[in-house]
Amino acid sequence: MTRFITGLFKMNRTIKYPVFIALVLAVFVGACSVFKRPRIEEEMPYVFPRLSRTEISLDGSYRFITDPHNKGLLKSYHLPSFNDSLWKKIRAPDTWESQGITAENPHLPNDSTPYSGYAWYRKWIYVPQEWAGRDLEINLGRIDDSEVCFWNGEKLGESKGLQFANRFTIPARRVKFGGKNLLAVRVLDTGGEGGIVNGPLTLRPHLSWDALSLTVHTPRDVFIFEPHKPVRLELCFQNPLDAVVDVSAIITIRNFDEIVVFRERFDVRLNRGRPTLLTVEMSPQPRGHYDCKIEIQRGDLNLKTFWTSYVVIGPAIEFADVQKSPFGLCGGALFHISLAEHKTLGMRRLLQHARAGAYWGRNDLWWGAIEPQKGKWDFSKADSTVSYFTRNHINLLGILCYSTPWLKDAAPTTDEEIADYANYAVKMAKHYGNQVRYWEVWNEPNILPFWSPKPDASDYARLLKATYTAVKKATPEIQIVGMVTSLTDLSFIKKVLKSGAGKCMDVLSVHPYQIQPPTDRGRGTEQGKIHALRKLMSKYDCNVPIWITECGWQTLGAVTEHVQAEYLVKFFTLTLAEGLIERIYWFNLSDWGGRFSAEGGHFGLVHSDQSPKASYAAYYTMVEQLHDFKDVRRISLPEGVYGFDFTFTDGHKVRVLWTERTPRILSVPRMASVVSLVGRDLGPTGGRVLIDHTPRYITGRWR
Repeated sequence: MTRFITGLFKMNRTIKYPVFIALVLAVFVGACSVFKRPRIEEEMPYVFPRLSRTEISLDGSYRFITDPHNKGLLKSYHLPSFNDSLWKKIRAPDTWESQGITAENPHLPNDSTPYSGYAWYRKWIYVPQEWAGRDLEINLGRIDDSEVCFWNGEKLGESKGLQFANRFTIPARRVKFGGKNLLAVRVLDTGGEGGIVNGPLTLRPHLSWDALSLTVHTPRDVFIFEPHKPVRLELCFQNPLDAVVDVSAIITIRNFDEIVVFRERFDVRLNRGRPTLLTVEMSPQPRGHYDCKIEIQRGDLNLKTFWTSYVVIGPAIEFADVQKSPFGLCGGALFHISLAEHKTLGMRRLLQHARAGAYWGRNDLWWGAIEPQKGKWDFSKADSTVSYFTRNHINLLGILCYSTPWLKDAAPTTDEEIADYANYAVKMAKHYGNQVRYWEVWNEPNILPFWSPKPDASDYARLLKATYTAVKKATPEIQIVGMVTSLTDLSFIKKVLKSGAGKCMDVLSVHPYQIQPPTDRGRGTEQGKIHALRKLMSKYDCNVPIWITECGWQTLGAVTEHVQAEYLVKFFTLTLAEGLIERIYWFNLSDWGGRFSAEGGHFGLVHSDQSPKASYAAYYTMVEQLHDFKDVRRISLPEGVYGFDFTFTDGHKVRVLWTERTPRILSVPRMASVVSLVGRDLGPTGGRVLIDHTPRYITGRWR
């Protein structure tokens, strides 16, 4: 360009001046237009394809047959040509047992044993022509336990277990657009209930804006606000398209009672190649839990929907004596994330842990990471873990688990291996001293994969004896927690106690998970077995406290977030009232599966992005109301109505009330106040209160 303009000046000697000026201007304007053109193209809005629908629900009726001998492939169950008209019809998502599919034993025509084994689902699906040329994604939700998926007779993929994804890509070349396509799924259930158990089940085309992402920020990124402070959400969008995108963001916020407290539409231009920020600020909110739905739309096309949530709770809870607190939580999981993440995700988790009022925590400290080679010690991750619990004033129950690479990841069973494990336990006890006063010996040694290659009560008893003896000799003040069984495994526990290992623990712990609600505490339920456990311990002179160091319900299927919050309070209340358990650790603080994903674990008080569920607010409110209670007793009420009075040293009381039957009005102390499950002050009772399946707190002073 420089040479060209220099040439023009030379030409001026032979061209008249006005002509020369016009020529220079023309060149300048042309050059400017060349340099500006990319900028104009960058600002061109993206043009969206016109689609009448972007998702098909696959929930509903399927053809179904059991396949106890696994002959389905040989019989062509997966092929479109197979005639399934004689098969049963079954709903999905749902368990097959709930629909009458049992063991079908010909010798027991009324047998109701859950069917375990192979079974097949088939469904014909119409794929619209407007999706032509696009790959599809099929989501089969949560399958118990594993499956192989076929599309039009060809294998799509398979999953290996209950917590793995059942989501597959279907290449466009294998799809009949504008026609029917066959979905066939072979499910293997290895015990208990089985089937395609949780949804939603969906089919959708791959779209260019699928990768549109949203990150939500709050102060310290813990999604916790106080009642007197404004609620401020910072939304950070990342646009995956190679163009700017003009959209509408419709934000709707509902409280725990499903009442809309905020709804507003924002016009947003999503930047190309850099984040787009949108700040939403609201006036102070009452205490409780809030769900926030963020719909991204372009005209009448819904591009994507995001969810987040937050809680409004009171100040940090102060205990008169936190050492007597029964409220624990499995949280942090700091060995499950990188050391670098301890400063970010780990810190956020433990801030939430402490703010919930859970000053007793539980975390595994892996033997294989701490002693990766025999005699070679690396405490870096363990030191960081203990430090983060300590700085958040959380008493840590450390889990001494699992095996090491130099033992080929098998449980220690020989005398030498058991001595190596005991040495690891002593190292940990001496290294951390009073920072960690309680240690669990292994985790769920009664089941695979935690104790491999085969669980054996006598092997565990030897490990427990050796560890207790070694630790007490080196650090007498350290407390050993033994058994740590999956469920309330009375058979395994009896064998360990019978060996004399009952004298080699300061606390006995169990994990009494159950599918049934917490109010179902019959003798056959895991929580109902606690009474039998205490009798068994007395028989073998094992007079130590019992802790529940894991228990919880997942937010899947019929257990919604509201139901989980109710179950949490009912479980703690009933368990504390029975007087058999000294401390309870809810499992878990965080989910490890997406909010609407069927895979992963959904036991958490918060979602995998740390946004809280209703159960987080319920946990905080429960601890706030009941911490430092002196005594608890069940009060006499009509059948189906649950009422428990917690008394305190200063004379005030808290009554926890709910009913498992139809709602009803109860008489209560007239001057008492009512607090909701998630902490909202509902005011004075006036002597009467309406109760239903959601627990409420009645607080005040009465005889």
